[in-house]
Amino acid sequence: MLIRLARYLEANVLVDRLIPAVSGLVHSEDPILLSRLAHTRHIAGYVKSQVTRANETAIPLAHYQEMERVARILNDQTLLNVALTYQGDMLQRGGRVDKSILYREIF
Repeated sequence: MLIRLARYLEANVLVDRLIPAVSGLVHSEDPILLSRLAHTRHIAGYVKSQVTRANETAIPLAHYQEMERVARILNDQTLLNVALTYQGDMLQRGGRVDKSILYREIF
């Protein structure tokens, strides 16, 4: 368990560097770059969810919301489903169960 936590903390530091670097590369609606940005946001949201407390869901939720935004630009239903599912998880974890159910019922 401690080794896993240490790895998540390392990943957290990397994600904090990775997001600005990848976001800075996206200056157009290039589908390849946008797809990479969406996947980077997915990774960031997951890592942040592992290193934050249950009542601190705003940070990972923001990454999943950005993932949703990019998925909508790309019109990528798979990315959109993943983003909304994880948003539902974060809302449930944060105690907003009614809202989380709506996210899960959409897809």
